Amino acid sequence: MYDESHLSEVEEHVLDTDESDFDTLNTSVYASQSSDYENEDNFDPADDPLHYYTHLQTNDICMEFLKLLRDSQISKTQSERFLSFIKTLLPYPNKMPTSMEKLLTILNITNYFTKRIVCILCKKELNNKQLVCNTCTTAESKHTAHIYDTDFFILLSLVVSRLLVEINKYKEEILSTNINEEKCYDIPFGQIYQDLLKRLPNENMLSLLFHIDGVGLCKSSNLKMWLFSASIIELPPHFRTRRHNMPLVSIYIGHTEPDINLWLGSSFLALKLLKENGKYS
Repeated sequence: MYDESHLSEVEEHVLDTDESDFDTLNTSVYASQSSDYENEDNFDPADDPLHYYTHLQTNDICMEFLKLLRDSQISKTQSERFLSFIKTLLPYPNKMPTSMEKLLTILNITNYFTKRIVCILCKKELNNKQLVCNTCTTAESKHTAHIYDTDFFILLSLVVSRLLVEINKYKEEILSTNINEEKCYDIPFGQIYQDLLKRLPNENMLSLLFHIDGVGLCKSSNLKMWLFSASIIELPPHFRTRRHNMPLVSIYIGHTEPDINLWLGSSFLALKLLKENGKYS
């Protein structure tokens, strides 16, 4: 299962300026993991009732709880306090998870983010528990940035698979000689793209347009979030510009404008490999 509201989660949770909560996204791929509940190893917690005195399924309760958390826009720390409190109120034993990681595991939600914490002064990568660089004597918390890189190839593949019919239909229009006045101003009908089609007539081409956008999160601390995402040119404009159709490459959260090499150096290398090989090596 892939949670397509992953960007919404980022936006909601980073509004909480407690930087200890930035690890909301620092989760692994949950699809193949099993949960490790104490004293609960004899059954699948997702398929069974939440506890012995109810018919409500654990999976259903966890999904409703996750929706509630997203609507509430509370931090990971506060979310886990609620989880812990609810678990203590339920009959024992029960399947209520004790952490957000376990909750996502139950729901089989895959998170494709990889977290990096970096010092913007010395460019060193810090460990996940470190909030300030211990090498730079003048370092403060404002000199620490949080970067969330995605598995872009997988995210792109998911979008393409979901919209393959629309992509193929628009490709037929792009190759057609009957172009209306409105469409002739779109990128695929421009001279550069058409010349590329002529040079590569047998290629099943997929081209991307990359965007960097910044948004302020907290005026008092100048905390900002920067998004590096892509749109698929072979999608019709009304599909192309929808946020959930624009796969994320990386997110940068910090108090200053990002150093592009520090933030996107590894992403650019991965994109280069994707362009050359059609996949990551």
